[in-house]
Amino acid sequence: PLLTEIENLTKRANLSSKMVSLKPQAGVQTEEFKESTVEIKLDNVTLYDIVNYVYQLEQDGLRIKKLNFKPRYDNPKVLNSTLLVSSAE
Repeated sequence: PLLTEIENLTKRANLSSKMVSLKPQAGVQTEEFKESTVEIKLDNVTLYDIVNYVYQLEQDGLRIKKLNFKPRYDNPKVLNSTLLVSSAE
């Protein structure tokens, strides 16, 4: 399943402690394929962490549908990020 795959990739990227939430979303479903979508929220990550994580997700065959990040007010060098990741079966 997609959630397990994302959890494993998050552990490999050493971002498990930064993950705030992992929420399944409604995906597109047609006769040809079924899309699974998950929203991932990460807090207190660096830009390098996000780029590396996106690279690992894409290397694993997942698609980044949406990527948002913004600097934190208490420390602008770290970011809060939200990713929408999908997989088609």
